[in-house]
Parts: sequence; structure tokens; C-alpha cells
Amino acid sequence: MRQEQLKTLLVNVITVVVVGAVIVAGYFVFVKKKEAPVLGEIGLPAKTDAQTTTLVGIEIARTVRVLEDLNLSVKKSADVFDTPEFNNLKNFSIEIPKEEVGRENPFVPTAWKLKIKALEEAASKASAKGSGGQEASIIRQIQEQSPADEETAIIRTPSQGDLLGDFPPDDAS
Repeated sequence: MRQEQLKTLLVNVITVVVVGAVIVAGYFVFVKKKEAPVLGEIGLPAKTDAQTTTLVGIEIARTVRVLEDLNLSVKKSADVFDTPEFNNLKNFSIEIPKEEVGRENPFVPTAWKLKIKALEEAASKASAKGSGGQEASIIRQIQEQSPADEETAIIRTPSQGDLLGDFPPDDAS
């Protein structure tokens, strides 16, 4: 029983607070007299038409000065584009090769990565053996692969026979 009385008292108090807040908000919105607006730097309410006109004129003059300063700044900023330093800039960006979106197996390296890896291996083996002819034949083999086979192409690492120039036919691999 005591708990029910406590709940009722709490509901009544909350209701009184909400109703009081609505009454105070209504007073400020509808009843309270609005004060005269303060214009300009003077900080006094405008009392006559002459004072209002003067204050508006001061604000317009200030705005015109700000716009003139802004216009001058924009012109100075645009002069940067006419300098020889800007005109002598070079574009060193590189183009990223396009690849098809999505692959059957996303964990398999792309064809161009496999080609680079094969070239690096061929160069390291050629430098170890001291001969450049084998590297050229491996590069030729990589370049002869058709573009349709790029996703499924398997780049073989050169074996001892490959380094001597004896490449088995592609069907035999």
C-alpha cells in the first residue's frame, strides 16, 4: 500500500512540474513584451528613424569594405596561377593498370604479379649464371601468353633445362 502512495505522489509531482514548465514557456512566447533590437556598434536601442538610418548606413559601409578586401584577396590568390613557377610544374602521376572486378579465386595472385615474379627470378638466375640469353627467352615466353589466358596462366619457374633454352611445349606442362 505504501508503494502505491509513493507512485501516486511521484506522478502528481511530475505532472505539476510539466504543467508549470508549459505555463512559463507560454508566458515567454506570447505575453512578454519584446525589447527593441540593438543595432550597430553603439549598443543603444534605435529610437528614431534618423538613428536607424545612420546605423544601417554604418553596417552597409562595413560590409562594402569587407567585400572589397575579399575581392582583393581573391585577385592576389589568382595571380599565383600566372607565375612561372606554377606554369613549370610537371605531372608525375602514374596510371594504375585496370583489372577486372572480381575473380574466381581472389587468393591467387594476379597475372601481372606472376609475370613480375617470373622476371625477377629469371634475372636473379641469369645474373648467377652470367648469361642474359636465358632471361630473354623467359621474357619472350611470358609475353607470348595470350591475354585470355592471363587469369589461368601458370608462370613456370625455369628449370635447369629451361635455362639452356629447352622449353617443353605448353601442352606438356
